[in-house]
Amino acid sequence: MNLDDKLKNLAGPVLVLGASGFIGANLLRRLLAVRTDVTGTVFSGDTWRLDGIPSAHIAFLNLQDPISVGSVLRRVAPRTIFDCSSFGAYSFEQDHERIHATNYLSFIRLMEEVAGLDLAAFVHAGSSSEYGLNSAAPAEDAALVPNSHYAVSKAATSAAIAYFGKVRGVPVVNLRLYAV
Repeated sequence: MNLDDKLKNLAGPVLVLGASGFIGANLLRRLLAVRTDVTGTVFSGDTWRLDGIPSAHIAFLNLQDPISVGSVLRRVAPRTIFDCSSFGAYSFEQDHERIHATNYLSFIRLMEEVAGLDLAAFVHAGSSSEYGLNSAAPAEDAALVPNSHYAVSKAATSAAIAYFGKVRGVPVVNLRLYAV
């Protein structure tokens, strides 16, 4: 089965969180090339990566606002969610409170909301930064040794993913992305 067929076979509607970032924008464009039931979310900053995408496929989402989260989830009613949202990956993003609020606390709130939905899949874009000081070609089960607030927040999210998947039964997976 080729990639287009795999994307067409995803349970829809599909929601791409953090669609204005590099990974999210490319994923949103790729999905929209083969299906129409896809929505990408934006929060702040420049959305130039989404130029040309019809506004019907874009939704404003503040992950730190439960009302905003609930509104988007009700409107889109996603079966598949790709979570590409994050803060703190860039050297100029140093606000440690916002890093943890965005990457961990917002994730917990979001998972509590989606735990009751009929999801087929929730795919979280993790980070190689989770390994921190242990990042030199680690095995997948190598210890996480975070070396920044960003790394701590992503490692904590990884632990939360294990909890929501194994204990709560949410179909969630963490993909630790390297050199995207």
